[in-house]
Amino acid sequence: MSEAPGAPAAPRCVACGSPLVAHLDAWLLRCPQCELRVSRLGAEPVTAHTPGAWDDHNAAALAGLRAATATRLLDEIAALRPLAQTRLLDVGCGPGWFLAAAAPRCAAVAGLEPDAAMAARVCATGLAVRAGRFPEDAPRGPFDAISFNDVFEHLPAPEAALAGLAGLLSEDGLVVLSVPSRQGFFYRCAERLACLRIGAPLERMWQRGFVSPHLFYYEPATLDTLFARHGYVCVRGYDAPSLVRAGLWARITEGQRLALPLAAVIYLGCLLLLPILHRLPADIAVRIYARADAR
Repeated sequence: MSEAPGAPAAPRCVACGSPLVAHLDAWLLRCPQCELRVSRLGAEPVTAHTPGAWDDHNAAALAGLRAATATRLLDEIAALRPLAQTRLLDVGCGPGWFLAAAAPRCAAVAGLEPDAAMAARVCATGLAVRAGRFPEDAPRGPFDAISFNDVFEHLPAPEAALAGLAGLLSEDGLVVLSVPSRQGFFYRCAERLACLRIGAPLERMWQRGFVSPHLFYYEPATLDTLFARHGYVCVRGYDAPSLVRAGLWARITEGQRLALPLAAVIYLGCLLLLPILHRLPADIAVRIYARADAR
C-alpha cells in the first residue's frame, strides 16, 4: 500500500536505513531489520520539576561503578596506544569522573559538557572543560581519543556526531563508547514487563521524564554497522556490568520515578542477581573504533 499524498515519510534507522515501526508504546520505535530501539522522548516538555541527569545524589550512586569503568576503559585504550602520548576529549563529561581518572595517565585531557553550570563546576576543580554541544562547540583538535561515556545514546543526530569526528580526531585516533545495551538482561526484562502493561521499569531504563532521556538503545552489532557507514572499524569491544552493590539503592530511586514498593522489589531482586550477573547478558556495551583506512 502506498503512502497517502503528503503523508510524512516513516523515520528510518540510523544504522541500517530501514523504516522504523511502533513498538510497545507511542514514544518508542523499533527497527525490524537490526532491532535498534529509538525513542521520541527528546520532544517531551521539560519543566522546572523535571529531574536532571546529574546531581550529587546521582554522583554518589554511581561513584563505585564509575571508578571501575574508568580504570578498565583507560587500560583498554593503553593496550592500543600509549596513554602518555594521548590527547583525550571526553564528550558530555558530566561531573568529570572520567577526566579526573584520565588526567594523571594521559598527555592532555579536555571535556565538553552541555550543562554550563556543570562545566563551570568541573572547571573549578582544575580540569579543562568547555560548555557546549558536540561537535559544533568542541575544542580545537586533533585528539588521539574521543570518548562518549553514557552519552552517545543521548545524541539526537548520531550521524552528524560521527561526521563531526573528521576534523577533531587524529589520523590514528580512537573513538571510545560506553552505552547501555538493548541486549542487556535488565533491558530485556523491562520490555517483557512492558508487554504485560508494567511500563515503569522500561520508562526508567530510558530515563523518561528526565532532562536528558535516552534517544537510542544500541547493541554492538548496530553500533558496528553505524560506524562502518562512516569509515570506522571496531578494534576492541567488551561487555561491562551495569550494577555494583555500592550505591544501588540510590540509583534505583534516582529522581523518585518509581513507587517505593516497586523500587524495593527491584532492589531486592538486583541484590539476589548480583552474584550471577556475570553469567547474564551485560547491560553496558563498550566499543573502541579506529579509522578503517588507518588499520
